[in-house]
Amino acid sequence: RSKRELFVTVSEASRILGVSKRTIHNWLERGTLKFWKTLGGHVRIPETSVDALLEDRNRQMELQERQSVCSILIVEDDPVVIDYYEASMNNWNLPIRLNTAENGFQGLIQLVKERPDLIVTDLRMQGMDGFELIRNLQTRDDFRDIRIVVITVLQPHEIQERGGLPAGIPVFGKPPPLEQVRTIVEEILRSRNRGKPRR
Repeated sequence: RSKRELFVTVSEASRILGVSKRTIHNWLERGTLKFWKTLGGHVRIPETSVDALLEDRNRQMELQERQSVCSILIVEDDPVVIDYYEASMNNWNLPIRLNTAENGFQGLIQLVKERPDLIVTDLRMQGMDGFELIRNLQTRDDFRDIRIVVITVLQPHEIQERGGLPAGIPVFGKPPPLEQVRTIVEEILRSRNRGKPRR
């Protein structure tokens, strides 16, 4: 073996990839793995081809794992309320992943890192408030179908005075009615398990 290009046998490839030799032969026939034959007719597979397939499988598994979890972003500037959300939601025994942000601007930064399935946001916050955050989301096609729930102390007439909210966004008062939020999370998980597009 040269240092530049290392090769493995079918047996070694099956051990590295955790599949049977028959599967390796199928992949060789389909061109999923590259290979060449020695003068004696023995199959040799480039290690780079095995590594690429391994990386691809790991990416697929990570993607499936992410798709089976409901990602929730909480945008709230009161640390006591955030603690309440986290303590309650972590007791739901549902496959969820929580991220938090103190205002709309931090929320947008979090959105770029990980696109959530659901945003639970307050409206009154220092810096960028919930109104501006929601307006920002409405202008972005790639974020428009994220579910949003508003939990605020503002009364309906106060919300209207500040420009209102898009139709279809549920608005709840404080203290947060987390059972209703849980119902929305369960809906998201159910629709994903059915393989339907998320709305």
